[in-house]
Amino acid sequence: MVDLMAGVSRVTITPPVGMYLIGMERGESSHGFRDDLYATAVAIDGRVLVTELSGSESIVHFTMDGGTWVSQSHGVHPYEVGAAARFYADMSHALIFSSGSGALVAAPGVAG
Repeated sequence: MVDLMAGVSRVTITPPVGMYLIGMERGESSHGFRDDLYATAVAIDGRVLVTELSGSESIVHFTMDGGTWVSQSHGVHPYEVGAAARFYADMSHALIFSSGSGALVAAPGVAG
C-alpha cells in the first residue's frame, strides 16, 4: 500500500487599500476591492522517474500513489532520479486529464 502525501493551502493575497497596482497611472492608488484575491496551491510528495531541462525550465516525471505525474517549473532544479521530492502546483494553471480516456477534464478558463 502506498501512502498519498499531499496538502492544499489557500491564502488571501488582496493588497492593502491605497497601494499602487500595476496598470494604474503613476501617483494613482487603489480605493478598495470588490472581492478578495486568493492563491490556491497544492503540495505533492512523489518519487522522481526522469528529469528533463528545456531552456530555463525543469520537467520532471514522477510517481505518486501508483500514478505517473509530470511537473513543469520555471528554473533549473537539481532533481535526482529515484529521489523523493515535493512538488507544488498552482491549481489555476493545472491541466487535468482523465486517467481512463486521456481526455482533458479541466483547464484554466474552461468550465467543467
